[in-house]
Parts: sequence; structure tokens; C-alpha cells
Amino acid sequence: MQLSETRNLVLVDAGNNTLWESFAHPTATIVMGQRIPIGKSLQSAVTVNEDMSVGDYRLEATNRDWVMEDAVLTVTIAWALWTNRNEVIHGKLRKTASISTHSISPDFTASFFQFSDIRGAFLRSQNDTFRATIDAKPPSSKYYFSVVHRDTDIIIWSANRDAPMSSSDKLSLTVSGLTVTNQAGEPLWSTPQFNSDISAMQLSETGNLVLVDAGNNTLWESFAHPTDTIVMGQRIPVGKSLQSAVTEEDMSAGDYRLEVTDGDVVLQWNKMNYWKLSSDRKAVRNSNKAVSLMAMNGTGLYLLASDNSTVVQVALNGSSSFRSGKLGPDGRFIIGRPRSRSDNKLELEVAGPLEDCDLPLSCKEIGLCRRKPISGSCSCLQEFIYQSNGDCMPVNRSLSLPSACTAARNGSQLNSSFSYLKLGPGKSGFLKPKL
Repeated sequence: MQLSETRNLVLVDAGNNTLWESFAHPTATIVMGQRIPIGKSLQSAVTVNEDMSVGDYRLEATNRDWVMEDAVLTVTIAWALWTNRNEVIHGKLRKTASISTHSISPDFTASFFQFSDIRGAFLRSQNDTFRATIDAKPPSSKYYFSVVHRDTDIIIWSANRDAPMSSSDKLSLTVSGLTVTNQAGEPLWSTPQFNSDISAMQLSETGNLVLVDAGNNTLWESFAHPTDTIVMGQRIPVGKSLQSAVTEEDMSAGDYRLEVTDGDVVLQWNKMNYWKLSSDRKAVRNSNKAVSLMAMNGTGLYLLASDNSTVVQVALNGSSSFRSGKLGPDGRFIIGRPRSRSDNKLELEVAGPLEDCDLPLSCKEIGLCRRKPISGSCSCLQEFIYQSNGDCMPVNRSLSLPSACTAARNGSQLNSSFSYLKLGPGKSGFLKPKL
């Protein structure tokens, strides 16, 4: 019995002829030097360390032709991951698509699956500071065409936030525009029509994704269509806004907006203001001129007048190669920068509002937020009791909150009667309605 340098366990006879080898009987692993012929497979264990008995999944070599839809990537031997019910889960042996630098010309198509080995990235800026990607945030299976800061993995812009892609849906760049389509060819997102043909799509070192014509004139740019984030070098004019995502994984438009007005920058929920930039402790108002735009650079966030003079400034300590301001799913606007070149976690520089209780929905329906230093705790109004899940239920259990106005209901619910509890004096702020 011999153990080779390739980790193959072999039984040989007196003439050193192989009678049996472990490589011919794979379990759950393949190593360098091992070959698995068509018809053989790997089969998973039940658990990683404890139970090595045969599990539910197989990785099987097949003799089928697997052809990518682009007709460029074609292979004749493929691998597939199967269940014991012969259902294909995932898998292809394919050439790795390469990432382009700074510019891509029409005609070009991309999908996450095509660029999965590099996390869906197909275009990078000149110094690889930013990348254009088609990716999802685990465990979500919703894919978005986005621009990402490479070192921090922060998404600074997304195209199809309200129409997510699958891993095989396509992004197409033609001379007419940029389009995201599903597998049926239906558009999920696209740029508008232009008067001239697109010559290239470029990704700048500031993170701005730009479509240009043959004369290098800008036809469209992502900085003019912000989602929930502003970065250095970006300018957002009066009338434009940032809109929060629903969650960190679900990037569809949420309930909060950061509006640039001619007087200030305000945070809104249901069109009600709950914070303004000039109220931040780091903010300084330099003049009463009308605001024209909001801009960010390496030293801070600024509201500028039409003559480019500063109306309000939030100066931040130290310059930085990257700084971003994001309106989070909770309704808080946060400005941060990487702590150091070796530590890519963001250092919090501005948070508005700072107090949890100043957020519209820091507590659930009819919850009461009680202030604590830089935080808050939720409780309930009189005649209600606080539940472990954050709900407030009537102390009198014979009472209950009515169904939402949009909820399905039957005839008996329509005819039921409601009674009301007095909330008591001095209860002001945001109470989330059950609509």
C-alpha cells in the first residue's frame, strides 16, 4: 500500500502494477493531480466535520454540451451539482471573463453568472478604486447593477434598485443605450434615448459611470441620478434627493428621503421633516444665500450658492481619499471614511439625527421612545403593555388593534365595532399609522 505525493492511496502487486487507488473512488473532494471521469461524481457529507456519511448533493462530470448564451463561451465537458432527485442546482465549467479597465465599447453584454469568479465585476476605474458590478448581498438572491468602492465594498450607486435581476439576467451596452433585461428579454431598467450614438461606457476614479459619444461628450452619468449615497466629487443640485433602501439587502426605494432645498438639506419621512443639516453640531452657516447644490470633497460636506460660495459647511477632520454620505434604511444620514489604509471599516464622522428617538420609526406602531445618551429605549403608552417583539398590546386583552385598512377582511370584520383609548396629554412625535 503506497501513499503518493498527490495524496493518492494505491494498492500494488509485486510488479508495482496498480490494483486499486483511492483517486478512482472519490468521496466529497477533488485534489490536484486527480481526474474524475464522466460517470463518476463527488457526493457531499451530511455535516462538515461530525457526520461524514453520504449527504444529499452530488457534483457530477457529464458529457453534455453546455453553451453560454453569448456563443463565445462554449465547452464540451461540464460539471453540474445535482440533488438525489436528479434536480440540477448549479454549475458550469467555463472560461473566466476578464474585467475591463476604465472603458467598455458597444456592443457588450454581462451577467453575474458570466463574471461570478470576480463577484460580478466587469469594469474597474483606472486605479481600481471603483468597480461596476452585477451582484447580490447574501443571503439575498436579488442582483443589482451597481458601482462599488472596492476597498470598503460600499455600493455608491445602483441602476435597477426597484427591479432586481437574477444571476443570469443581462446588462447590455449598445450604441443606443444601456439596458438591463430579464431572461424573457423584458427591460428592467434603461437609460433614455440620446441624440448621438454611444461610443463608450467609462468608470472614473470618482466612481462616476459615464456614457460618452465619439467626441467624448457626456450623454449620461450616474452622478446625475443618485440613489442613497453621495461621494467625493459628486454634486447634487436643488430638487434632487437621496432615497433610502428598504434594507441593506433589499435596495428598492424605502420610506426616507434626503432633499436638497434652496434653504437647507432636510431628511423627510412621509414628506415631514425630522432633521436638517444646518442643525448638526459640526455645521456652520456662512451666509443666507439660496442653496444651489450639495457637494462633498475630501474635507467635508458643503451647501453651495449659485456663485459657488459656501452657504453651510460641515468641515471634517483630516483629508481622505474616500468619504461617503449614505441615507440608511433606518432613516439616518451617515458620513464616514475608512479608518486607515489597512482598516477599511468606516469611521463615523456625522450622524443625523444622532439620537435614536429623533428617528421617525425608532419604535414600532404606537411605541414610545424614551431618550438615553446617544440611544433610546422603546416602551408603550398608558393602557398598553410592551411585548418582547416590540409590539404594544392593550392591557385589557379583550381589546385589540384593528386590522390595517389595506388588509383582507370578511363581512363580520366590516360590521365589528371599535372602541378607543385616550393616549394622554403630551404625546407628540411620529406615530406610525396602520394603513
